[in-house]
Amino acid sequence: MVIDKESSILRMGAKLWLNSIIEDEGIYDLLNNFIENDFINFIDKEIILQVGGIIQKGSDLCLDGFFGIELFPKNSNIEKFSIEGKIVKIKNERKLYALGIIIALTIIPENTKVDLKTDEKILKWSIDYSRIGSTRRELDDPCYIFLNCINTMLDLKGIKFLINDKNGEITEMMKEVKLPALKKELIRNKHSIEEVVIKYHNIIIDKYTLRWNYNPIEGAFRNSFKEISNNINHIDIILLD
Repeated sequence: MVIDKESSILRMGAKLWLNSIIEDEGIYDLLNNFIENDFINFIDKEIILQVGGIIQKGSDLCLDGFFGIELFPKNSNIEKFSIEGKIVKIKNERKLYALGIIIALTIIPENTKVDLKTDEKILKWSIDYSRIGSTRRELDDPCYIFLNCINTMLDLKGIKFLINDKNGEITEMMKEVKLPALKKELIRNKHSIEEVVIKYHNIIIDKYTLRWNYNPIEGAFRNSFKEISNNINHIDIILLD
């Protein structure tokens, strides 16, 4: 695998992605420090990306999501990069994992092959989306905008996920993933994990997404538009009568 761009250009691109997706607070400095210092060691390497997440009761009786990311090059003695983050007021586990993957993608060099290791159900969900997402049948998935963001980032950054989706092989592959240990670590450290503030308005969204004051409304896709369109037509008829 050959990366054509100079490392400085790749680093600049990673910073642009980071600044577009995450506010300059919480774990931002840790991610930015990785780009400044260790990023170059991951260029021209096949990378293993491990993502784990849990949802726990947070402050004010709300549910908070905690995720852990681990990056390490294959067949290398380079030290792994690991980071933990908290996303407040989140109930959907798929959304938590999707955001964890998006954050990881911001700091992964372009044109990289990535061996994704995460929960089996999340892998199957992403595989199903990759198979039928292009036919627009996933528009009513509440997490569609995040799946679409992942798909677009992979395309724009030239990153390829290595996921073996043959029957029965996902389960075998997941036996080697140490997610239980990662999740235990998240539970043990949840009170000290810093928050991640996502710039939701900058996440790449689909033209079919319903917006309110320019902000995307989760879960408001084709069905919602159909209902709104029908209501508008009904109102027009009433007014005309």
